[in-house]
Amino acid sequence: MNTRSLILGILLVLSPVSATATPWSLAADAGPMVWLLKEAPVSYAMNLSPAYALSDAFYLEGLVGIRHYSSETAFTENAATSLPVMVGARYAYRFAETPISLFCGAHVGGFILVQSDLARGETEETIRFEPAGRAFLGADFHVVDNFSLGLNTALEVTGQNLFLTTGLGGRIQF
Repeated sequence: MNTRSLILGILLVLSPVSATATPWSLAADAGPMVWLLKEAPVSYAMNLSPAYALSDAFYLEGLVGIRHYSSETAFTENAATSLPVMVGARYAYRFAETPISLFCGAHVGGFILVQSDLARGETEETIRFEPAGRAFLGADFHVVDNFSLGLNTALEVTGQNLFLTTGLGGRIQF
């Protein structure tokens, strides 16, 4: 093998072109989270979603992330962090001749809730698992073949509440 062939082979493996892309991708997004059934302050949500493409349009994916919210009254302070752990599927439709795609999907799993309540000088901390699910949809603008920026929204359902999240983020295909 000569040097040019070796360099060309390395560049083909490392270059972000669709001919060398694998079925794996990773998305990250962040944005506000609004409580729909309880009065609470607007909180934030961050997600990381690894996905595996089964076809050009259908993906199996996981979701991990963080949600944080806190509230305060004259007598209590409450702070909670929840860690979503979910699996699901996503369907993406890419318009021909344009760099835009639309996607939708669903996840099931739950949240690991870490709550801290301070009332009358006493702190109570709890950790529990709460089953949950989410339905989401959004749009991506493909900057290059393997990288896109997008906007998405999700409706998250738990036994205690209903949340609406909106995120701005990106997806990279490996």
